[in-house]
Amino acid sequence: MSLVYVNSEKNKRMLEYKGFLHTQEKIYNEKVYWKCSESKKNKCKGRVHVVNENIVKFIKHNNHVPNASKIEVKKAVSHLKEISSQSTLSTHAVIGEISSQLPSALAADMPNVQTLKRTIQRLCQREEASPPNPNNFDFIIPEQYRNTSDGELFLHYDSGINLPHILIYTTQKNLDFMENCEHWFCDGT
Repeated sequence: MSLVYVNSEKNKRMLEYKGFLHTQEKIYNEKVYWKCSESKKNKCKGRVHVVNENIVKFIKHNNHVPNASKIEVKKAVSHLKEISSQSTLSTHAVIGEISSQLPSALAADMPNVQTLKRTIQRLCQREEASPPNPNNFDFIIPEQYRNTSDGELFLHYDSGINLPHILIYTTQKNLDFMENCEHWFCDGT
C-alpha cells in the first residue's frame, strides 16, 4: 500500500492514514515518526511510524474521530495552489474552477472565498518576487530575466564578472528595427 501525502498551508508534507492527518515529528535512523495533527489541540497520542514508505507501527487516536472532509479540503487547497502557480488564470477563475469540481458537501468545509483569494495572491507574490539588488559585480542573472514572457531571448549579451559588467537586453524585433536606423542613442546605468 502506498502512502498518501497532503501539503499543509505552510507547504509541509502531511501523512494521511486511516482518515487522520499526521505531521512529521522526527527522523531517527531510517524510521520516520509522524504525530497526529491534532496532538497539540486535542492532546491526541496518535502516531504512525514509517520505514522505507512502509507503516511499521500505528498508535490509535483515542480522543477524536477521523475527519475525511478536512483531508479533502487540504487536498483541494493544495490543488488550488498548484493550479494558480502553473496557470495564467485570474484568482476568481482558479477558485471557480476548483469549486466547480468539489462535491457540495465538501464545499461547505472549504475556507471562504476571501481567504482563498488571499492564499493565491500571496503565492503569486512569492513566486514573482524580484531577487535582491546585487551589491557587487559577480552576480548571475536568473533564468526568468533572460527571456521575455513569450519565451523569446531577451538577454543577448552578458560579459560575466568581467569589469565593466555589460548587459545587453533586447529582442530580435528591436535588433531588426535598429539595423535600419541611422542613429542609435544608448545609456549606461
